[in-house]
Amino acid sequence: MDNKSLGQNVTEYSVVISSLIIFFGFLKQYWFYNAFNISIQKFLSIEEVLIMFLGELPFIVKLLLFGITYYIIIFLVVKIYLTYKDHKGFNNGDSEKIYRREIDSFFGNKKNLFILLILSFILSIIGIFIFRKTYSEFAIVYLTLMSCQTIYVFLDIVELEISQFLSNMIVFIFSLSVVLYCKNIIDIKKILNNPVQSELIYNDVDNNKKIDTTNILIGKTNNYLFLFNPKENVTKVIKSENFICLRSNYSNGE
Repeated sequence: MDNKSLGQNVTEYSVVISSLIIFFGFLKQYWFYNAFNISIQKFLSIEEVLIMFLGELPFIVKLLLFGITYYIIIFLVVKIYLTYKDHKGFNNGDSEKIYRREIDSFFGNKKNLFILLILSFILSIIGIFIFRKTYSEFAIVYLTLMSCQTIYVFLDIVELEISQFLSNMIVFIFSLSVVLYCKNIIDIKKILNNPVQSELIYNDVDNNKKIDTTNILIGKTNNYLFLFNPKENVTKVIKSENFICLRSNYSNGE
């Protein structure tokens, strides 16, 4: 029995949530900048990690709403079907009870779970191909849902003696990792396919004014700017204190 007070539970959950935000905030930035050969851990503070993660919240909330809508639609379809059967006089008005019993029986059979695991895995692979073809938010939602379903079925098969909360946390961490990794791929492709040509005016190590128009701006922190030369596949890191002016209103076609 859990004898912890509400205050203790709130404190523990706050620590867990805060740690996850910092972890995933850093992980996203690490994945993104690593694609440009930048060790972002050398340039980030914890405050910046939090701010950058919060910038992804609208995207995450939108995908979460897509997922909730998906399950609501399934629930409504099943509910309407059972109501229709009861209205027509089938099952003596016990369609919902019979349906629940059949579902419990289905998931209690290991053979059915193995079939569902294989099907979920195949659908996850299909989700990867859809994402690689479209790089769309819908593809991320589909891939995440199928991947989570695969994990849940796998956990049911192996019958690990873990709490429902822990299994949900495992799925949550995995799903958020998938979402952020796919979002990074989209962000990187957006930068490379629609680059913002930057005119950077800065002082070099000898305090001489330099003008650089060969790089595209890929990101910045409080103290650094990161520019990438797609032709030479080279990244440049400039200290904020050394730059004079940054104009990012050029495109490749101009």
